[in-house]
Amino acid sequence: MPLSTSNSRQRAPDGPWLRTWVLALILLFAALAVWKISWTSRGFGIAMANNPASWAAARIGMQSESTVLLGTSRMQAGIHPGVWAQETGGDPPIHLTLVGTTPVPILKHLAEQTDFSGLAVMGITDYSVFDIEDTGLYALEALAAYHDAQTSPSRRAGIYLNRRLPTSLLVRHRSLNLKGVLEKIWEREPFINPHSNMQADRWIEFELDRLDQDKLDYSEYEDHGRPATPAERDSIIAEIEAAVVTIQSRGGRVVLVVVPACGTRREI
Repeated sequence: MPLSTSNSRQRAPDGPWLRTWVLALILLFAALAVWKISWTSRGFGIAMANNPASWAAARIGMQSESTVLLGTSRMQAGIHPGVWAQETGGDPPIHLTLVGTTPVPILKHLAEQTDFSGLAVMGITDYSVFDIEDTGLYALEALAAYHDAQTSPSRRAGIYLNRRLPTSLLVRHRSLNLKGVLEKIWEREPFINPHSNMQADRWIEFELDRLDQDKLDYSEYEDHGRPATPAERDSIIAEIEAAVVTIQSRGGRVVLVVVPACGTRREI
């Protein structure tokens, strides 16, 4: 039975491979440029996913002497890290803020599970800190995502690459994922840029001219959980105080900020 032999040189046809790859890369970057220009011209800039994974990425970037911001979306939207750095002459603070949940578990994490000795600025609101039905599950999910990233090299690598993706070259918008775009095209629905978008530094940018006042629902604030009793309130304050004392013992500082309220929220 005749035998036949082959090698890679026989399988690979001759041709201008260098020019082929260069042309392919040029076409790829041209397609990305058209995609970016098309969406940015419609106002779609950066809008990162505001989820435990993005929080974990910010937490990974924290150093023991960093300045960190804790609190809810009101702190996340109210303090711009770049402006903070300009005004203080220091590094931008790290947003460890989380939407709609108590920041107390995050403060306790800094006190009990780290060597944090920097500056922590924590926003205090009655409905987040002293809502006894808010058990901080979202904060615990964020902490779990951080611990998973610490123990899983693949997840940590994914978070690292996501943080390093160039925002100047790519459109990074949470509503422009492939599934969302295809669904909009299939349903023939318009692409609407939300009025609030989280930036790469986790600061929430508000564009109030895109806010539909008629669609605001205040019932979620009226029906928010049960307020803490005096005993429960004292217990929460004791937890905060213990965490503050621990951080101070290492040379760190904790500043509590009561975020102003007005309008319907103040009435409630």
